[in-house]
Amino acid sequence: MLCKSKYVILLSVLLCSLTFAQKASITISGFVTDIETGESLIGTNLLLYKDTISTPSGFIRGTASNRYGFFAIPNLDRAVYFLVARNIGYKTLTTRIEIDGIQNTVQLNLQMQKEDIQLEEVIVSQKRTDEVKISTVEVSPEFLTKLPSLSGETDLFKSLQLLPGVSAA
Repeated sequence: MLCKSKYVILLSVLLCSLTFAQKASITISGFVTDIETGESLIGTNLLLYKDTISTPSGFIRGTASNRYGFFAIPNLDRAVYFLVARNIGYKTLTTRIEIDGIQNTVQLNLQMQKEDIQLEEVIVSQKRTDEVKISTVEVSPEFLTKLPSLSGETDLFKSLQLLPGVSAA
């Protein structure tokens, strides 16, 4: 009886390990550089789609390249993927990747080509106004009585200098 339970436990452990062995954990990584200068492209957006890029439901995940131009997208299964790389001032680059599960890491170095960006014309116009705006402040007698005085009598001009934005000439 004890021997039979040992075989059942051993068999279940083997089946579980085979099940987990079927699950692939593949990483796509690499560097993004300028095709002309070879400089690393910082902040390149990389979007990974499964099977097709024509539907939004195919989007799996995305990342951005770091200050060295390096990117990594981990924990992928065996499938066909499309990697779309976008950066301002560069042509969008689409790469088809087929992961068969033989290797755990797919090294993919991307070289992007510069593209001129042409924007529409911007017109800025302004009318000049010759009208001078004068700031006015209303000072009530109650306000003047609350202001501090040096000689017992409130000096209107010295009191006005205590207001914010007023300076003596």
